Amino acid sequence: MKQSLKKKIDFIIHRPFPIEKNTVFFQSFGGQYNDNLKYISESLHALKPDIHIVWAVSQDKCNISDVPDYVSCVDIDSREYVYYSCKSHVLVDNMTGIRGTIRREDSKVIRWLLSSKKQLNISTWHGTPIKKIGLDMKNNAPFSAYVTSSDYLIAGCRYTQVHLCKAFSPINVICCGTPRNDILVNGLTNSQKIRLKTKLGLPADKKIVLFAPTFRDAPEYSGVYQMENFDIQRILNTLQCRFGDEWVFVFRVHHEVLKEIDVEAISDKYKGVVINGNTHDDMAEYLAISDALITDYSGSVFDYALTGKPGFLFTPDKDHYLNDERGVYIPLEELPYPYAVDLNSFYQLIENYQEAEAKERIRRFNKKVGNCETGNASEFLAQRVISFIETGEKEK
Repeated sequence: MKQSLKKKIDFIIHRPFPIEKNTVFFQSFGGQYNDNLKYISESLHALKPDIHIVWAVSQDKCNISDVPDYVSCVDIDSREYVYYSCKSHVLVDNMTGIRGTIRREDSKVIRWLLSSKKQLNISTWHGTPIKKIGLDMKNNAPFSAYVTSSDYLIAGCRYTQVHLCKAFSPINVICCGTPRNDILVNGLTNSQKIRLKTKLGLPADKKIVLFAPTFRDAPEYSGVYQMENFDIQRILNTLQCRFGDEWVFVFRVHHEVLKEIDVEAISDKYKGVVINGNTHDDMAEYLAISDALITDYSGSVFDYALTGKPGFLFTPDKDHYLNDERGVYIPLEELPYPYAVDLNSFYQLIENYQEAEAKERIRRFNKKVGNCETGNASEFLAQRVISFIETGEKEK
């Protein structure tokens, strides 16, 4: 029996069971402990420790050592996963509903499986879209509409709110800030930064440049091509000349892409100055401790712009990506960081970095997109969860 059909049958079996009150079920990226959900979960436990917190985890994707002891874990492919997604008092995911979305032609058959007045489903999405998503994607067929279990999505800026509403119509999106960005808005003290670097296995006495490309239809352009063509030592030397201090290069790619990168060979070649940034689940932590960002079409530029720190985009296949593969909502020229389509121009972006000009560009960008990050989104959403558990009322 196919896994998807088995899950649908399990949903039907578990649907009549009574709701488990005071239980909140989290699912992030198919079984990881990270992203917006991690910060909501931790804030929820701090505010109300007696709430039963359950996370869907995958042994292949989740660093279990990062999961706190108070969390109950269930395997994402188990019947327990189906049970908690059907019967938990509150569901929190970073897609568009913990039971996903379905095609319009299927909606009459299983719409009733997706939502319940007795459950609250908050969806946080997982970033700010540069590349097109949902109904706006070039290859979105056969989806003509989305039907979801989510009561609402959240957004960190008006730009995101507009595009989520359009891409996943019909759905309610509230602009309240994104929990994973609280750490970027509020910043870290020196002692917090050292502790976090120690946790991530990064040197406390060196600056960090984080390379974090977006995941692509062509995996080689999701980090493999760039890692093979970058002169990493030149990048580090250029950063040192421009900003001072010693630097290390941390690369963070999709877990499927990591399989195509010879991490051991890179480690031998660069002797500790190139570090695998995939050993822990939380991208926000890597952004928080980094001193510069290198990416391409990733929505991480929206997150990183909240820090005011330097960023650089390497987009060698720009025309293909924009015209054939995915498309973007916002022209690359309008992003908070400059881009280059060839390596020499990319190195020059670093060499020619002007701090005052860069900060003004970031300030204008955050204003243009209608930034609504407060540094308090985790607690705001945790309070909404608690309110629903106590009153049964879904706030708009």
